[in-house]
Amino acid sequence: MPEEATRPMVTVTEAASMLGMTPAGIARRLQRGVMHGVKVNPRLWLIPTDEVERWRERGRLKPGPQPSRT
Repeated sequence: MPEEATRPMVTVTEAASMLGMTPAGIARRLQRGVMHGVKVNPRLWLIPTDEVERWRERGRLKPGPQPSRT
């Protein structure tokens, strides 16, 4: 049995809520490979709770560049 099958997992929406992020932000990180998860089907990712905890321990993410207001 794969290791992922025995680890507690959460959905993208649950991880976003736990981290104070949007589901789209979580999905982007999963697609880029920055955050680890298991793609169950084309519309469903599951993320190990220990990965969510690792991100929580990293602290608040730095904001990206702000658009110019001209």
